[in-house]
Amino acid sequence: MGRLCFFFLLFLTVCVKGIERIYQNAQKLEVKVLVYTSDCHKAGTEHDLQVRVGYIKMDKHVREYEQLLYEFATPWIDGRQGENLERNTFNEVTHIVPNNVVQLNEGLCYYYVFHYLTALDIIERQRIYEECNLKPNIVNLRLFFHNNWGPSWRVGYVNLDLAFTLQTGEYKYNSIRFAAKDDCDYDWANFCCG
Repeated sequence: MGRLCFFFLLFLTVCVKGIERIYQNAQKLEVKVLVYTSDCHKAGTEHDLQVRVGYIKMDKHVREYEQLLYEFATPWIDGRQGENLERNTFNEVTHIVPNNVVQLNEGLCYYYVFHYLTALDIIERQRIYEECNLKPNIVNLRLFFHNNWGPSWRVGYVNLDLAFTLQTGEYKYNSIRFAAKDDCDYDWANFCCG
């Protein structure tokens, strides 16, 4: 009887406090990145572009926890090749995120939810854990300079398609768009000397 009560209490504790780590042993994360160069005058460039995808921890009540939790890089787009990164063009790269990076990011998401968001109920913490893994909330656009002192480059938008293959064989998908303002006076990647 004592063992039965112990296992029941253990089961109840796991059910009440446990985060279901569905991304913990994900087999694969494929990311398709579509970059649209704006149709603004002089928006194109010869520079190379790398899209870095990340997640910023956010807590509405504790502002000190608003910081980058994880980030991973996609392959560079060669701006000198063909019409890449020219005005009103689309460029696409597909990237298989290395498994060790996927596991590290999952662990960081779990640690963040389990240790920093203890005031939230388990349902909300589970939602944030899944969002952290499947819904990156920031992209960082990096340009590599090739001594091109011409006009700067301007993004129109970046689309991300994420496809997780979980350990169970199940797939989890998400599509996200990060868009620049419609006003051509804003959101330029500027270069300067000195």
